[in-house]
Amino acid sequence: MPASEVKGIWFVSARGYLTKVHGLERVDAVARALLPEHRRIFLDPLPGEWYPEAALQDLLGVLFGHVAMGDEARFVRFVEEASVFGTGKFFRVLLALASTRFLMRRVPVLWGRMRRGAGAAEVEQDDDGTVLHYRAFPYFEDANYRLMTVGTLRGLCKVAGDTDPRVTVEGHGRDWLDVRVEHRARP
Repeated sequence: MPASEVKGIWFVSARGYLTKVHGLERVDAVARALLPEHRRIFLDPLPGEWYPEAALQDLLGVLFGHVAMGDEARFVRFVEEASVFGTGKFFRVLLALASTRFLMRRVPVLWGRMRRGAGAAEVEQDDDGTVLHYRAFPYFEDANYRLMTVGTLRGLCKVAGDTDPRVTVEGHGRDWLDVRVEHRARP
């Protein structure tokens, strides 16, 4: 299996949002809690650079424990808000013109732009919403990845103008995840 990597924008968004909401002291505390080999990635990431998936997994664990204080709803909210924060103002305006349904169909493309190595996403839509099928990604056994997926999708929905998106995990296994995003088909 090829090594999984993620774009630096994940780290840029998390650090930027954490700084905005909690200040530099919390950023420093999160950095100190990370494994030494991941601190630099968190503190000085390049948005377009590829970083090891293990660095993101480490960051998610630290954010869950030190920022969300072990509260799943708080963690999902943090990821959601950091995702919106990480979407540039120009792109937020463009994405606001798209429907949630349209954006959900683009998730496989976004996955390919943000990750390389293991994993893929497929889309299934009906009149009531979208089910995203993530496959062959061994990090879904980590609950933080499932929660991150829900938060990220909620952020995408909000950027598209959905003020209260309903995103739920329908099922998961060691390397797969099915998530439903509720939205109505436009007539």
